[in-house]
Amino acid sequence: MPLRNFTAKLVGATDGSLASDWFPIGEMLKFSAISNVAGDNTAAGTVTFQVSNDTSNGGGSMMSFTPTISATLASPQITVAGNTTLITSVTDICFQWMRIVYTRSAGTGGVLTVTVSGHD
Repeated sequence: MPLRNFTAKLVGATDGSLASDWFPIGEMLKFSAISNVAGDNTAAGTVTFQVSNDTSNGGGSMMSFTPTISATLASPQITVAGNTTLITSVTDICFQWMRIVYTRSAGTGGVLTVTVSGHD
């Protein structure tokens, strides 16, 4: 079986909470994430990952889609604290959809970048 990969990214200002669009992960087996804050020593918040097994209306996995039923994974989470680069452990996963969520508790003027990579 060929190896399949995916990469998705969330980029935004540390002035508020952020969420990526939902992206298809098609029952990938593993994923990891790396986050980076630049330009904001006071940035604080939590990066989490929401998942769903809903089926898209058109049956295709590449169309824009918002699930009806979703939940936040208990782990991994990334605790953002200032200008830092942090990573998660490699995590088992087997869902259809995912999105990256940043919940801000402090900070302003910086840029948060979170990149998720997965494979089967």
